[in-house]
Amino acid sequence: MHIEYEATFENVDKDAIRAKLKEAGATLVRPEFVQKRVVFNLPKGHEIPGGWLRVRNEGD
Repeated sequence: MHIEYEATFENVDKDAIRAKLKEAGATLVRPEFVQKRVVFNLPKGHEIPGGWLRVRNEGD
């Protein structure tokens, strides 16, 4: 299974970050979008210690 790492940052100056990325030669692959997610505990009898289930809708 694919392992995914996610980080959340507060108070980010998007314009400054975008400018730095552009200066570094980065290209936009996917425009900013709204992502919806719902997190569930696993059903009784199927629990995994520390486990949970996330369903994510990326709008595509």
